[in-house]
Amino acid sequence: NSTLDQLVAITSNLYSVTVTTQQGCTFMDTISVIYESLPLASLDSIAFLCFDSVLTFFTNDTNFAYIWQPMGFLGDSITIDSPGNYWIATTSSCGLFTDSIEVIELDVPHILLPLDTSICQGDSVFLNLESPYSTFSWNTGDTTSSIYFSDEGLYQVLVENYCGSDSDDYFLTLQYPQEIELGNDTVICQGDNITLGPPYDANTSYNWSNGETSHEILASEAGVYFLIGVDQCFEYTDTLQLLTHTNDFTFSEDTLQLDSTGIIIIEAGFGFDSYNWSTLEITESIEVSLSGIYWLEVIDSIGCKARDSVLVLPYLTTNHEEYENLTIFPNPFQERFSLELPIRFIGGTLEIFSISGQVIHFQHITISTENIHSKSFEKGVYLIKITSLTGESYLSRLVKL
Repeated sequence: NSTLDQLVAITSNLYSVTVTTQQGCTFMDTISVIYESLPLASLDSIAFLCFDSVLTFFTNDTNFAYIWQPMGFLGDSITIDSPGNYWIATTSSCGLFTDSIEVIELDVPHILLPLDTSICQGDSVFLNLESPYSTFSWNTGDTTSSIYFSDEGLYQVLVENYCGSDSDDYFLTLQYPQEIELGNDTVICQGDNITLGPPYDANTSYNWSNGETSHEILASEAGVYFLIGVDQCFEYTDTLQLLTHTNDFTFSEDTLQLDSTGIIIIEAGFGFDSYNWSTLEITESIEVSLSGIYWLEVIDSIGCKARDSVLVLPYLTTNHEEYENLTIFPNPFQERFSLELPIRFIGGTLEIFSISGQVIHFQHITISTENIHSKSFEKGVYLIKITSLTGESYLSRLVKL
């Protein structure tokens, strides 16, 4: 009943049209429109072929002639017994129509969970089941192929695929940790060590935070020490903080000089539990009248020891006529220094001492001007002693930069 000058025909039918001109003349014509049916065959994208079985595929369309590839069979169905890619093709006046399917060989699932296990509390067990194209149903509600277990109990799984199903179960037991005691946090003297560790147990393995695996360790560095002990079922831990204390005693000056009276008092300072001088005295200070090196060992309230030494020089005046011709230059020095000596010291000896009293250089004096090379000397303060053949000696302080 359309009155338009064109019509869209959407179904097969006989269509007629009557045209009337302005003069009242009418004309009529008819046309038959036939829509050809399209092929109806459709294949799934994938199919599974179980062991020792066959698959039959149907087109469910008898209106067209189908060819099955890669075999080249004609017909509306095919039966196969091997995996691979298969497809069908047919033609009509509307064109070429194709579809394909992948056939995958598949076995019935075979699931074997591990034997029942006992683990330490806090650990977990990871299971990963290999069964492609399968669904997984755990009694925990999980549906994945892999799962972590950390709670004690019975775990069951059902695995299903197109060819069948299988199931298995697994029981997990938890063992709980014991306690281990390393003792209270401790303070030791710098340079000392202390033995840390619990009583030995042959069934226990030990892992310390410093990487050692014995049940006891010797610790000397400050820090937090952590021990993990593990036996068949238990894991137990403890920590201990170790502090180190340094007795930082030193003399306020490393060189002193006898006064004009020929004596000096060496002060160590108060606050230490004990004093042990090289003179065998045990007081906070000592009075000395001889030049030389004096050392002192002190012990503080923690029990830590420290030792230092001080160089005591004789009382000298720079313009004393006996030594006005004895010079040391440069002082302080770097790589070498020179000595200008009175003639009376020729044939005598020259000694250089470290601040601790160790002789680091010795030689006989053969000329009045001596050049001393000191590349091997460490930077610091030294004592030089020049002795004549008659026993006269001269002491002075040297400084290497």
